[in-house]
Amino acid sequence: MKKLELHRLIEPQVEKFSFYDLTSNIYPLISNYQHLAPKLYLIISLFIVSSCTPNHENYGPQGGDGSVPVSPKERTIIINEGNFMFGNGSVSVINNLTGSVSMAAFKVANGTPLGDVPQSMIIHDSLAFIVVNNSGKIEVVDKADFTSVKTITGFTSPRQMAVVKENPLTAWVTDLYANMIWEVDLDQGVIIKSFVLDGWSENILMHNLNAFVLNKKDSVIHVLDVASGIKTHTINLGTGIVDFKQWSENELMVLAKNGLYKINMLSNLVDTMYTFPVSRIPLRMAVDTTENTVYFLEKDVFKIDLKESQPTIDLFLAKSLGSNFYGLEANAQNGYVYVTDAKDYVQQG
Repeated sequence: MKKLELHRLIEPQVEKFSFYDLTSNIYPLISNYQHLAPKLYLIISLFIVSSCTPNHENYGPQGGDGSVPVSPKERTIIINEGNFMFGNGSVSVINNLTGSVSMAAFKVANGTPLGDVPQSMIIHDSLAFIVVNNSGKIEVVDKADFTSVKTITGFTSPRQMAVVKENPLTAWVTDLYANMIWEVDLDQGVIIKSFVLDGWSENILMHNLNAFVLNKKDSVIHVLDVASGIKTHTINLGTGIVDFKQWSENELMVLAKNGLYKINMLSNLVDTMYTFPVSRIPLRMAVDTTENTVYFLEKDVFKIDLKESQPTIDLFLAKSLGSNFYGLEANAQNGYVYVTDAKDYVQQG
């Protein structure tokens, strides 16, 4: 297995003593390849600084001109959360062909900071929707160059979003504190209604006429009818649910503290794919559906090859002394696995 390390690519900065999860979210957008590349991993290091009386302008990714000269199909987007309450979240873009990085793409394109703790992003047609958690807003930008199209406000603490209707273009947005799901008219740029959902809602995935939503408070997955907002089913695995990803057209792969589960999104039936020998405390997961492989982060990066008749947990990438792996993503189209390294939140990565 060929491995490639790219250090000091991204330099978002976070506050040393914040209790908020502060790292980068990764969104690979890479063109299709006729032949898959060998499996690679990229370590994206972070630069973190703490100060009692900081100049906020000096925090966040430094260096680079912020321009986005590369085709959207040949780049990887990094959403940098920045320092909690500093309002210095940003967007960095890696040129997959050269390895060069464009810093602060949103700020350079629009002349204004992105906001406080950008949490997640989706792309739909020509637009990118960046959910900015602590600013309580969604920034809608042109995906090619990150120029602003509109700003949608009025959320409490938004986390993730999914498009649920095309005409009019409508999305649902999960929330940390609001105890509800927000419904947003993306064409008009306004919140039009909300649905009660007690607790911290996180992951959301649209499938046919239903939305699958992870309730982190109760550690269950709710199935909601998109037309009515009514909860039609609750999937309880009897263990702590950590993360989920779409596995196939009709299947959801779920990472829990005691193993992997696959949910049929047509029937809501659950299959146990792999049971951990002992309970674990994983942080997040990534999937390569081409290779039928699941990666998960628990200090180190591990992988489970589900093609095997008797799958095992194999160490994929061990963190070195002083490393602090946090972000994890995989791209089945080019075989890359992306890992962010926050180190000790003080020194340069």
